[in-house]
Amino acid sequence: MNKTNKRRKLNSPQKPASRTTTRRAPVARGQLGMLPEMPLDVLYEIFSLLPPESLIALTRTTKALRNMLMSRSAITIWKNCLRNDPDLPPKPENLTEPAFANLFFSDHCSFCAASETKNVLWVFNVRCCNPCMKNRFANVRAIRNKVNVLRSLNGLESLLCLSVTNDGLQVMSFEEAHSLAERIKSLDEDTTALDLFYTETKLVVKDRYQYALVCSRYTLARERRDLQALEELRIKRRESIYEYLTDMGYKGELQYLSETHSTVLSEHPSVYLAKELTEKAWETLRPVLVEILEDVREKLEKKYKKALLKTRLSIIIDLLGDYRNSQPLNSVLPRAPDLAVLPQTMTMLFDKSRERYIEHDHFAEFQTSIPQMCATWRETNDQALAALLPAPLPSGSSRGSRNAAANVQHLALATTYFKCGDCREPISYPRILVHACTYNLRHGYRNREDDIALIFEKLKAESWSTTGNRVKFYQDAQIAASVVVSVCEFDPQTTTSAAMDEAQSWLECTGCSVAKKSKKPKNVYTWRSAIVHELEHRAAGNKPTSWRSLHSEEVEFVTEELNEAYIDGKEKSSENVTCIHCRQTVTGPLLWHYEQNHNIDSPMKDIDFCCGLDDPVSGPVDLPSSGHALPSKAPQRNTNARSAPFEPDSDVEIVAEGHGNVIEILDSD
Repeated sequence: MNKTNKRRKLNSPQKPASRTTTRRAPVARGQLGMLPEMPLDVLYEIFSLLPPESLIALTRTTKALRNMLMSRSAITIWKNCLRNDPDLPPKPENLTEPAFANLFFSDHCSFCAASETKNVLWVFNVRCCNPCMKNRFANVRAIRNKVNVLRSLNGLESLLCLSVTNDGLQVMSFEEAHSLAERIKSLDEDTTALDLFYTETKLVVKDRYQYALVCSRYTLARERRDLQALEELRIKRRESIYEYLTDMGYKGELQYLSETHSTVLSEHPSVYLAKELTEKAWETLRPVLVEILEDVREKLEKKYKKALLKTRLSIIIDLLGDYRNSQPLNSVLPRAPDLAVLPQTMTMLFDKSRERYIEHDHFAEFQTSIPQMCATWRETNDQALAALLPAPLPSGSSRGSRNAAANVQHLALATTYFKCGDCREPISYPRILVHACTYNLRHGYRNREDDIALIFEKLKAESWSTTGNRVKFYQDAQIAASVVVSVCEFDPQTTTSAAMDEAQSWLECTGCSVAKKSKKPKNVYTWRSAIVHELEHRAAGNKPTSWRSLHSEEVEFVTEELNEAYIDGKEKSSENVTCIHCRQTVTGPLLWHYEQNHNIDSPMKDIDFCCGLDDPVSGPVDLPSSGHALPSKAPQRNTNARSAPFEPDSDVEIVAEGHGNVIEILDSD
């Protein structure tokens, strides 16, 4: 059945095939597709004006252009192109014009046309790739081994040219070596002709070396010229970009980058291109550069902000210093951080204008308000300290409704003491308001960028505050102070620190004096240093303290001793001493200062000089065991009073004998 069908198909009359025409898709022509159709005289005139490198590139665009430019009739074009470069060395006779142009202005191998060929052997007038180098060139030893005639020939280097590759290898041409060997064979029987051949060959080799030197110098000069041209293009592009950015308002940012980080923008890949800047390229490049400059602008604003803040803070420090000098010595006044964090001050410190608040005259209103700001600061911090006192609650009030203002008057008591987180020494009022530790800059401000953190970081100090456990009430010091005040025959409930200072009470710890040998001097204390000694006794768990108040002659003696200790530098460093006459901090010996500046031979404490309000409590003063001591000691009754808090109605016995009083603290048990 299948065969029959096949026969029918084969025997069926064939229809005449319809002639179908297939249209070829139009070949897209490039921008140079119409050049071959132009008149030849016009093309020749155009091509003659091109530089050699452009003409070589043109031969590799289309077949039509290649056939046209590589024909014999185009020799004039090549000659004219080579003349366009006046520094180009003359063409050697063994090279055609296209080959000569390819040698200088192309990177294709002269043998296999491989691209990106860097080795140029000028003495052979070839550009050679690495594979061709192995087949066509070799060193002197290999040449001698391969060519038997040259194996024992003397002075081969003067008869064959040597060239150095980019890798530093000295090579000769196999082709020239074989040609030389054949020539030597042909003249082997004629020594005269052979000597003449050697002489002529050496001259040719010398001329080829001279020509190679000229070519290499030209190449170096052309490379420098090309690099200069590229750099000029880069500079022109960069200047165009900078002009656009300046018109957009980034002049300050560009100047900052050029002075500090010049390569950030100038060597940006899109800016460093050796191309002219077009409008289209600028539209593509603009968002990238604007992002960079906006980041620079933000950094500059922070920099200017910090610089202005530094200038303005220095003015505030000067004005506050002037006000401090107008007040009595050791006045309790705020420091620069305390006033800088006030809202009205921060408005001036962070004013964005670079023309305002940069001179002392601009802070006239601030200078006028300094007294009021100081008074407000004192009142606010007094209330903060009073809130820390364990004052008794008014009848009918709760613990949470404590009235801090009612305790302010208790701050001046001789038994009111505080402590900071960094010191172990009890700190009285108002010294606590100027204590250095309360202004120390804590950790964490370096990574903060808020305004208050910037102020503290610039001043290297914080404002005074009781927050963060920087200041606490010292309960143990209150107990010790109550003991000392009672020994001095004052009421701990009502006696102030000023009253105790005015009384100039001095005490001797008789318990410590008995423990010493009789020949050693006794340690006597001011009422403030006696409190520290009382605390040390309680902390160490020593024997109960037993205090004796000194009589007037002993007080006079130890006062003079203390004054001499200040002068000799035994008690305190002279850096903390302020001259009352000139209000200057004495940084050298006290005696020298007063003799040279004030004509005073024996300066006295609190008359000629004074110590700072935040000076630590002085230590004990030595009192000789004889001469100024009491003739006898009163009988004493000692019990352990270290753990018992002081109460107004404690069992205290004062025994009067001789010129002083001896007091023993009895346990309430």
